[in-house]
Amino acid sequence: LYLTLALTINDSYKQSVVKLDVSKALLNAGGLFSYEKNEFGRVIPLSSVITTVAQIPGVEAVEVTKFNTTNAASAGTITLSAGQLSYLLPTNLVFNLTGGIA
Repeated sequence: LYLTLALTINDSYKQSVVKLDVSKALLNAGGLFSYEKNEFGRVIPLSSVITTVAQIPGVEAVEVTKFNTTNAASAGTITLSAGQLSYLLPTNLVFNLTGGIA
């Protein structure tokens, strides 16, 4: 999977802390794309990404600018084939941050 997020950070939060918290919510145990949630043929609504990220303290706004399996410049609900897993590598998670403390 490929995911690019444009986040607006609250002015009282450090960008680095919010970025780490978002990464954990997506990739760590229990996260949206964690190992235990990997399943073949999964449907991943774009709204599930937005909801997960929007709940992180310090996130004021979320825009998903890329969410797909091909690294194309598109974002939308992903429907994986029966042989595909919903695996997001940390290197395929890209952040564009504004606001907050740099």
